[in-house]
Amino acid sequence: WYEHMMKKLGVQVFLNQEANVDLLQEQDFDAVVVANGSKPIELNIPGMNKDDPRIMHAYDILEGKKHAGKRVVIVGGSGVGLDVGLYLAEEGGLNAEQAMFLMQWKALSPDDAIKLKLRTRKITVIEMLPSLGKGIGQTTRWTILKDLAMHGVEMITKTKALEITEKPFGVLVDKEGKQEFLEADT
Repeated sequence: WYEHMMKKLGVQVFLNQEANVDLLQEQDFDAVVVANGSKPIELNIPGMNKDDPRIMHAYDILEGKKHAGKRVVIVGGSGVGLDVGLYLAEEGGLNAEQAMFLMQWKALSPDDAIKLKLRTRKITVIEMLPSLGKGIGQTTRWTILKDLAMHGVEMITKTKALEITEKPFGVLVDKEGKQEFLEADT
């Protein structure tokens, strides 16, 4: 997704290259962003079976290597978790052009178009901390949270994943001392 968007926006990306003074002066950049990357955190949650196709890393979803189901629980509400939540919420629904076409020909009401666009999956993001989006800049964080809310993504803070269960599949969580079960297929 990111690779596609960078190309679409005309952003030059240099990978596996030393950013030395000569290179920077030669290219005459207006700005330089150093993005060292990140590594997925390996969660130590009972039931976390890496071989289970229903359990996947965020990057596998964002890179199109794996596809989530219709009921998704995302463990971790920092930047990457919220990005995946928004990506999945927007994936598979009507796009604006399709909705306009259907509404123009009165095949769909505006309310139904919004429901079809925004409610393609049941997505729940859980975060142990009291707030979501740690590490996201203030000017970006609120827009992501608004988009997630608009898409009907449930966001639960102060909640810890205790176990990934097999039957039924889902995540057992502790929310402020109370255990709850979040059913999922991914």
